[in-house]
Amino acid sequence: MSEMVPRRPPSRQDTPLPVVWYEFLLNPNLLQQHLSKDDPDPNAVQLMAHFLGNVCLQQSAQQLPPPVLGGQNTEFNFGNGIAAVQNNVTTNGVEKKRTKMLKSLALQTAAHLDWNLNTIQNNLPMHLGHGLLKDFLKCTEAPIDVPLESLDISDMYDPPALALITYHRWCIRLLVSESFPAKPTKPSTLQGLGYIIDSLENSVLLLESILNIERTIALPSHVKIQQLANVSIDAQTEPMEKELEELIVNSVELHCQIAYDLGSLYFHHNKYLDAANKFSLVSQLLPMISDPVYCFIDLPKFTGYCAACRHFKDIPMTMPSSKSLHQEIEQSRRANYQGLVDLLIADNKARQTPITFRNSLEKEVLVSGSASLYFEVCTCNAIHHVLSGIPVPTVYTEMLQSISDQQWNFLFKTCWLCSEKGPKHEQKNIKTFLRDISCAYRHSWPLLCNSDVKQLFSDKEILEITKQQDIAQLALSAVTVKRQRTDEYT
Repeated sequence: MSEMVPRRPPSRQDTPLPVVWYEFLLNPNLLQQHLSKDDPDPNAVQLMAHFLGNVCLQQSAQQLPPPVLGGQNTEFNFGNGIAAVQNNVTTNGVEKKRTKMLKSLALQTAAHLDWNLNTIQNNLPMHLGHGLLKDFLKCTEAPIDVPLESLDISDMYDPPALALITYHRWCIRLLVSESFPAKPTKPSTLQGLGYIIDSLENSVLLLESILNIERTIALPSHVKIQQLANVSIDAQTEPMEKELEELIVNSVELHCQIAYDLGSLYFHHNKYLDAANKFSLVSQLLPMISDPVYCFIDLPKFTGYCAACRHFKDIPMTMPSSKSLHQEIEQSRRANYQGLVDLLIADNKARQTPITFRNSLEKEVLVSGSASLYFEVCTCNAIHHVLSGIPVPTVYTEMLQSISDQQWNFLFKTCWLCSEKGPKHEQKNIKTFLRDISCAYRHSWPLLCNSDVKQLFSDKEILEITKQQDIAQLALSAVTVKRQRTDEYT
């Protein structure tokens, strides 16, 4: 009798399968649950492309002629075919409903990306990007048929105002990017470009008008898009999430981004004086923007535009500062470390300097003899480790055993400054770090609860950590009493 062959173990660990795009049709709340993960698979850009691609497929299917009734398959031919016609009408209704849901999901994904045109334009082909932004106009009921002379965008509701601005920005950016095609342009692309070229004057007039008004615009969140789209679904889903706090784009950001886009267009149309005027405005506004929400400018390309305009027209312009944080930190070293801590905090957000450089800087400050500055530099470097997902050096955690309340406050303040507007996975890293040190050094917890970084924790999490602190304190007290009694007997 042959021996029983043992069952072969699985070749890999059981891991959850990636979510498939059509699962989001069944539960609209699944999209934000998925995108809130640290590293979602598929990511937001991939999902947006899937949603829009399937919108095209659905629309193509809806344009096909209906099936011929009374064919060879008599099983489905009921009498005179009336039932089959009704079934076909029902199917078309379901398909249209599915298309509407797919468009809504694509717009919600774009909202998750904060309507970043760089991301949309770099990752979607022209016809998908155009379709997305046309759906944005339709969803927000933007007045696309109103003559520009009677269009007042200064008092317009935020969603349609942003939809108009974003659509017309995309139009002129597309024409600029197509000025130097890397490969022969497809006929379908040429047809789409022809439509955009015909409406170019309207795009320029609208964007120029924005530069003459002062207003802020809230970026519509995914919840706002759900409300505007008013998509109903048959599947049972969770109640719609509460309205999120929307990101606000101030007039400085708005003017800076629009001036850059218009300047790029003017430059490629050989209107160098107009381009220079717009780029001059950009160079004035850029220093006023610290944490951009909507304005993302390619600085090397912008510097090249400015240099070219000066060459062609000899126009005095304020050139943007090209100093990197690494260069500014080097300058601080030569100035007796003036402003060094603020630069390190800024670098914790930008992550421009290598950790090896920061470690050598830490040793250099130690030799300088300033204990307070040394602790602050070590703290900035430790938080840099935490944000990057790297273990904090043991030397630093041991240093925390003997620091003052003022130094604890500096640690908590720096954690907050570096993570306040950061991505969720970095905030999660900071929370884990703070939870660990509060357990190791329980006297620091009350100080943390009185700092701004407390806002990273929910009320439930704070209550949970406080209970853990109380239990640990009771356990420590019990151990102390036991030792005292042991000492008395001995």
